[in-house]
Amino acid sequence: MPDNASTPAPVVPAVPRAQEGLLDELNRKKIYIVKAFALAMGFWFVQFLYQYYAASAGDLQSSLVRSFSLAGTTLIGLALLIGPLVVVFPKRNYIQFRRTFGVAGFTLVALHVLAVLAFLFQWNISYLFFDLNPFKNPVLFGSMAFSIFLMLFSTSTDWAIRKLSYPKWKSVHRLIYFAFIFAILHYSLTNPPALENVFGYLLRLVTVSAIVLELAAFYKKVQSGQAGKGAWVGAAFALLALVLFSLGFLFRPLVTG
Repeated sequence: MPDNASTPAPVVPAVPRAQEGLLDELNRKKIYIVKAFALAMGFWFVQFLYQYYAASAGDLQSSLVRSFSLAGTTLIGLALLIGPLVVVFPKRNYIQFRRTFGVAGFTLVALHVLAVLAFLFQWNISYLFFDLNPFKNPVLFGSMAFSIFLMLFSTSTDWAIRKLSYPKWKSVHRLIYFAFIFAILHYSLTNPPALENVFGYLLRLVTVSAIVLELAAFYKKVQSGQAGKGAWVGAAFALLALVLFSLGFLFRPLVTG
C-alpha cells in the first residue's frame, strides 16, 4: 500500500434515537434522585440540629430518634396531602412529587426504627411487646405502620407498577392512609411533650391538612358524582382516624383500663 494512502476511519455505529432518548431520561432521573436525596437529608439535618441544640439539650441519641421520626412522618404527610390537594385545587398539581416524598419519608422512618432498636431496646425485639394493648404500648401502632410502609416502599417502583398494573398497584397503595393513622397514633401517644416544638407543630399542621383535604376531596367528588373506590377509601380513612383518635385522646382511660 502506498505511504500516502489514507487509512479509513473506523465506522462507529450510530446510536438509535430511541436509545438516545432513553439515556437522556436515565440521566435526568439520576439527577432528580440526587437532588431529592439532598433535599430530604437537608430537611432532616435541620431538624437534627434543632433537636440537638434546643429540644433535646445535647442528647445525641434522642436527637437522632426524634429528628428521624419527625422529618420522616412529615414527608409522608406531605405525600398524602398532594393527592387530595389537586382535587380541591386543580391548579395545585404536584402529583409527580408524591412518590418522592413518600420514599424519602419512609427512608427516614426506617432510620428512626433502627435508632430506637439500637439506643432504646438494645436490639432486644421482645421489649417491643411488653403489652399487647396498643393504647398502652403505642410501639405496636408504630410496628403496624412500619409494616405497611415497608410493603408499599418495596413496590414503589416503575417495575412494580407494570407488573401489578396501575389500577391494582393504586389499590394496594391506598393502604398508606391506614399506615398514616397508625403512625399518628404512635407518635402522639408515645411522647407528647416531644411534639411541643416548631417541628412538632409543623407535623401537626401537615397531618391536619392531609385529613381535612381528604374529607374536602371526598365531598367534592360525591357532589360531582365522581366518587369512586378511592374516594370511599379516603372517607373510611377519615372515619377510622376519628374513631381511633377519640379512643386515644378522649376515652383513653376506658381503653387502657
